[in-house]
Amino acid sequence: MAGIRIAIEVPSTLPWKFDSGLAAFESSPLEPDVHIGVRVAQPRLPVGETFFYESDGFQFEIGQEGGDWVVAIYGPGGSCERTARFDESFSQGEVTVSPDCAAQARCPLSSPLDEILLLHRAVADGCLVLRGSLSIHGGRAMVYLSQQEGEMDASGAPSLAGAARHLVLRPDRGSDSERDRIWVHTTPWSSSKCAEPDARVLLDSIHVVETGGIRPVERLSVSSSIGAILQHSFAPMHNPCAAEQLFGLVEWVSRRTRVNRLSRPEMNRVVSFTWERSPQTFGFAAPAQ
Repeated sequence: MAGIRIAIEVPSTLPWKFDSGLAAFESSPLEPDVHIGVRVAQPRLPVGETFFYESDGFQFEIGQEGGDWVVAIYGPGGSCERTARFDESFSQGEVTVSPDCAAQARCPLSSPLDEILLLHRAVADGCLVLRGSLSIHGGRAMVYLSQQEGEMDASGAPSLAGAARHLVLRPDRGSDSERDRIWVHTTPWSSSKCAEPDARVLLDSIHVVETGGIRPVERLSVSSSIGAILQHSFAPMHNPCAAEQLFGLVEWVSRRTRVNRLSRPEMNRVVSFTWERSPQTFGFAAPAQ
């Protein structure tokens, strides 16, 4: 996924299968960028300061222990079903699955652990992760960033380029600035079914969609682009080093990509009407009771 190969080694005594979202990405585990081992035991909770999050009905916490990242995932009942420990670069890790969770035959990397692993590894690889939608024209990708996910247009269809999801922008730095390219990778985590489950396309432009404004389309300067893109970027709050790296990467992307602000008109209209249940309203006499 997103140019990152993840190998997972599971005991033969543990029955499991890929989630529907991950099955499309299954491949040979040769030369993996990330190696994950799995064992069945009672998970050990992280110690020290942790940060709590919630995703897809799951609660999880993440913190650091001696340079390693530790993640604990809690099931709907509040009990810890899985823990994961990764090294600082998210290239080696171990997942501990509780006996109750193992009996469900679920993928050890099922949500939200798969998303946590890939996004953090992408950041460690120097990639930019954005929450937005994607439109592909002529073999090039246009990325749309909006604060209102899942918004519908007047026809009832999803606005812009469809469902919002995590997009991984991977820089391809050449020997000179003219050869620099940026690849856009899609991920399987979306607010609805995506048309391109595993796309890899060269980036053409980034469009930041906002409500209001004077100009429908406005080309942003590099400094304005940095602030606009950062609002839609993924950065681990618990990793201050990643924030500094993120700022430099967004500046690099902004200098090599056309970034536009698309302003939508603000519609503050109230339409009133009176409903009259009479023969004149319908144009014919109502049936007698």
